[in-house]
Amino acid sequence: MRRLIIFGSFVTAKAEPNDVDIFMLMEDTFDSSGVTGEVGIIFDNMAAQNIEGLACFGSDEWPLLAEKRRHLNTGKSNETR
Repeated sequence: MRRLIIFGSFVTAKAEPNDVDIFMLMEDTFDSSGVTGEVGIIFDNMAAQNIEGLACFGSDEWPLLAEKRRHLNTGKSNETR
């Protein structure tokens, strides 16, 4: 890991914080397939969401996230434009 950034309402003065947002910047040579056990869950978006209720995304998923954001903002996906 090159950098870890923690943000969200958890790190504010909010009386009742409701989340923790974490950004992990990994080395270019990092291979998530070598991470196993409980820690490995955060590198598998579906497992993280289904098991822990987390939303975890890797840089290879950014184009998909951008499309989802466009869809939320416009109500249309690229397929329907």
